[in-house]
Amino acid sequence: MQSALKLTRIQTPKLQKLDIQPRYDSALSEFIAAMGWRELPGELIDVILEDIKGFYNEVTGLYCSRDEFVLNRRRSVIYWIDCYRKNLCSLDTAISMLKLNY
Repeated sequence: MQSALKLTRIQTPKLQKLDIQPRYDSALSEFIAAMGWRELPGELIDVILEDIKGFYNEVTGLYCSRDEFVLNRRRSVIYWIDCYRKNLCSLDTAISMLKLNY
């Protein structure tokens, strides 16, 4: 005759989710610092993150763009960041002007 053992409930530890992907990779973080944009709020960086990647890729020689749209967008990014840093506009204004609407 076989008997069953009474098993006690095994306590499992409560695990926290770990964000294993950094917000930006180290090369982009260094590039942001080199541009002097380290003190910019995260919301503004998030809006222009694709532009920063484009700046970085062009500076590192991955490609070169002479497209008029790209050049105008880069001028616009630099202009609105400068306006925000000089307190000529609010953060909300800079973000709303830099959001891409496709």
